[in-house]
Amino acid sequence: MDDTDDGKFARTIYHCIAQYGNFSLMRVRIKTGRTHQIRVHMKYLGCPILGDSIYSKQNAEFPDATLMLHSFFMKIRLPGDTKLTAFKTKVPARFQKIEKALKAKYKKEVPVWKKSE
Repeated sequence: MDDTDDGKFARTIYHCIAQYGNFSLMRVRIKTGRTHQIRVHMKYLGCPILGDSIYSKQNAEFPDATLMLHSFFMKIRLPGDTKLTAFKTKVPARFQKIEKALKAKYKKEVPVWKKSE
């Protein structure tokens, strides 16, 4: 898609892994790589990212949370390389702390998705 008055085309694939009360753990894959793409799309879906000072409001339950957006795995083409290089990282301690608090307060729910035929 070409540039439009509404901005450039961006494609994001997302999947809810788990829910804890009003909080969701999402798996997101970007296909285009636009600036703030994940943050904008999650806000548009009504699922703003916890700690996002630009696209979300401060959360009363986690007022000190910083942006809860983390790349666990990514592939990029480095300059001068013809193949993709993969990177995998550990979940940061600040994410683990919030997840622990959510698990203590809320029952984990896993959304059930039906395949469309």
